[in-house]
Amino acid sequence: MKNIILFCSIILLSVFASCKKKEDTKPTINPVFTITGLVDQNLVVPDTADMSLSVKQSQGASEKVTLSAEGLPAYITAAFTNVSGTPPFESGLSLYADKGAVMGTYAVKVNVKGDVSGVVGSFTMNITVGANKDGTFGRDTTYVSAPESQQSRNVFFEQFSGASCINCPDANTLASSLKSTWGDRLVLVNYHTYNAGAIFAPVSGVSKYDFRDSLATQISSYLFGGLYAIPAASIDRVAVGGNMQISQDNWTSQTGSRIATVAPVNLTLNATYSASENTVTVKVHIAYTQTVSADNILTIGVIESGIVDAQAATAGVVPDYVHDYVFRKSLLPSATGLAILNKLNTKESGRVYECAFRFKPSGAWNLDKCRIVAAVSNNSSAGKAVLQAQSVPLK
Repeated sequence: MKNIILFCSIILLSVFASCKKKEDTKPTINPVFTITGLVDQNLVVPDTADMSLSVKQSQGASEKVTLSAEGLPAYITAAFTNVSGTPPFESGLSLYADKGAVMGTYAVKVNVKGDVSGVVGSFTMNITVGANKDGTFGRDTTYVSAPESQQSRNVFFEQFSGASCINCPDANTLASSLKSTWGDRLVLVNYHTYNAGAIFAPVSGVSKYDFRDSLATQISSYLFGGLYAIPAASIDRVAVGGNMQISQDNWTSQTGSRIATVAPVNLTLNATYSASENTVTVKVHIAYTQTVSADNILTIGVIESGIVDAQAATAGVVPDYVHDYVFRKSLLPSATGLAILNKLNTKESGRVYECAFRFKPSGAWNLDKCRIVAAVSNNSSAGKAVLQAQSVPLK
């Protein structure tokens, strides 16, 4: 009998203990973290973007958290003013994009991690990286090596025209004749500008296209202080008789004169077209073969030939005129060009500078008829003379 009573007592105690344990157990409530203030960003390299974030916790035991950024592309960094704290708290987030950041859109996560629970809350923003502010792509570089053999001098022939200019066809014929004579050693560009006057505009009611370009207009101001009559041309940005705007009578002689001079700089271009991405990447290699003390700039853009459209002429409007060497796009944001190593007082023989550009060509262009044109020139009160010019096919 005693054994039965003892056995029943043990069972009752076990049941009581089991019930007591269930009553004392509380369910675990995971913390929920939130961040407000994250916004998508567009960065033009080099660039910064600042955001004010609010970090909060809506449930669970209060705990300290740590902030981090995940998925940042190369050359883009993130810094938090308060990288940790106990919610609710405020933190600034600064993004910095340096040269080398590749153009594209990236999904970047900002994470909030509980220091005790290990629970992570992730919040996504998109960062879109554009071209560098100076127009270049990626990181530029400079170094000194054994001096290269000098290239033959090429001449940079910058012509200014207008579709409604009746005298421009004869000027175009002369320029094309010079091109036939000198071939690749003459780098031709034909600018159409927004300067005042009807001769600069397309042929009213007939032209299909408007070749005028705002950067071309800026270049005319940079070279001449303004443009009031066309046809006009600058040959290697060297003045004749104190005037950089060379008259047609001097185009042939001035071109030959400049061809005969020595180029103190080698300029090499390499253009690669990606059909799948519709992008053009241009690599620029500049090598000094003589010592140069003046400040230098790079001018670079796209020209297109073989465009059939109306052109005014002395005998009337030619509806199917073939426009060649038409300036289509500058790869730089300013007519004053890309400064080249101007922190160096002297660029010694053997000094090399390299940079790159990437852009999407217009769907309106015939890419098989397009070329990349570039020139390295002085940029000082003493003059703007071109040191070397070059042209390569876009694709």
